[in-house]
Amino acid sequence: MLSLIFGVIGLNNFSRDPSVLEGLTSIPGSEYSHIGLFLGNMLTIIRISVGDFDFSGSSFLDHKLNIIYWMVWVIIIFIMCIIFLNFIIAEASASYERISGNIENFLLFQKVALIFESEEVMFKSLKTTDRFPMYVVVREKEE
Repeated sequence: MLSLIFGVIGLNNFSRDPSVLEGLTSIPGSEYSHIGLFLGNMLTIIRISVGDFDFSGSSFLDHKLNIIYWMVWVIIIFIMCIIFLNFIIAEASASYERISGNIENFLLFQKVALIFESEEVMFKSLKTTDRFPMYVVVREKEE
């Protein structure tokens, strides 16, 4: 829809008024001339949505069409911010769910890693069988 709006207001469509192009060396929107106006405007919208702003085409619009261009530009930015922020929130929620399900295992693994690291740093003379037995028996009280 936004691409069609850009097509209607004539953004990057210099074929309808070639007198605008007199004396210009680089024409804004000419990189999309081989794929057509609709797809070119679609790519312009995608570029705007990811933050690559190219306002050179809007300088060739008259005052009323320029106001429409800026209203559409604000709508594009607003919609894309909502989409990208929803994506970030969904990814953060998925990561939180994945971590919160395994938090006990993760904490236990971290404790074991710290114990192993501290045992590696100890002198060999301090590593006796009294302090480091082969097996550890753990008993839990039944309720």
